[in-house]
Amino acid sequence: MNANTTVDSLLHKIGDLGRLVEKQVSMLAEQSALIERLKAKIVELEQRVKKNGGNSSKPPFGDGLSKPPPTSSLRGNGTTQGRSLAALGMMWGVTFFIYCIYIIF
Repeated sequence: MNANTTVDSLLHKIGDLGRLVEKQVSMLAEQSALIERLKAKIVELEQRVKKNGGNSSKPPFGDGLSKPPPTSSLRGNGTTQGRSLAALGMMWGVTFFIYCIYIIF
């Protein structure tokens, strides 16, 4: 009897393990399908982020309040905006000269 009980117990455990493996296989299939759907959604969202009013049929006001970053060709040569220091010095000198003449006369 002891041998039959042990065999029956082992067969029962094997059946339980078989059902567990089947359940895990089913879960893996569901997770794989979910992963594929999420990958497709990520690709779609990445494409939507790249689009703006300048490169799609989307209206410009749909871009929101943020401005696109300036392109490097606009100010990529290292120059500063506005007048040069020499021009500012000239202007100061001329202004000072005119002011001195105004005070003298």
